[in-house]
Amino acid sequence: MKRVLLSVGAALLAISLNSCLKANKPPSKVVDINKGNERIYGDPDGPPRQSLQTYDKLPDEIQRADKVRKMLYPS
Repeated sequence: MKRVLLSVGAALLAISLNSCLKANKPPSKVVDINKGNERIYGDPDGPPRQSLQTYDKLPDEIQRADKVRKMLYPS
């Protein structure tokens, strides 16, 4: 019994030391293959390429939302 407890303790100690060593070792640096690509990042000093999307409001959107709300949450 003592031998089993000793081996389990040694295994737990080895696992905990292994996790500590991995936590203190930083991962390798990832190289950005698209660095400086204006197609992906755009012009650093220019305006953003994304534009705000605007949608026309439906005339009956409030009634429609109430109808869906009543279907989902009948009370």
